[in-house]
Amino acid sequence: PLRHEQAINFFFFVCLHQFGFWFGNETGYRGPLYGLMDGKKCKGSDLLWKAAKKAFDSNNEIYMPKNLAIISKSELFENIFIDDDGPIHFPDREERYAITKMYGQWLEGRGIRNEDIITAANADKDPLKYFLERVKIIRGYDKDPFEKKNLLLAMVMANRPEKFLKNTENSDWPPIVDYHLMRVA
Repeated sequence: PLRHEQAINFFFFVCLHQFGFWFGNETGYRGPLYGLMDGKKCKGSDLLWKAAKKAFDSNNEIYMPKNLAIISKSELFENIFIDDDGPIHFPDREERYAITKMYGQWLEGRGIRNEDIITAANADKDPLKYFLERVKIIRGYDKDPFEKKNLLLAMVMANRPEKFLKNTENSDWPPIVDYHLMRVA
């Protein structure tokens, strides 16, 4: 919801998981990830967003880093990554669990709040650059050479009606490079 006190934590968590929405084998792409949410077939990222929002609606503090730092695998796949049929069958469940915990532990261990990153970025002369430099060192956001998740998070923060990340209209936004773009190239 607009202006919700946990909105920033929600978006940091969901953008952390913006990857791996398809299955492959030794020859490459095999097919997309699908699931059922409220009786409707959802694909990939849409499934992630809907599952995350449903979990948020049940417990709006679920995405606080202190909670993610101690989350169990069963909690992640039974309370968050769940659809009408049960746990979502992500092809990379172990990685998702690992980055969720690393992300929460990294922020908690340093006493950093996501809101503080936004506030500091907005106080800088180049908020987008500052934001991207800070986010790329957070565990879970730190291993993407194209910074796809980081840029997506910045776009969410800048384009939400609340304009969490301010003064980015004239910034030089790098392109978001994902698998679709790489295949086309």
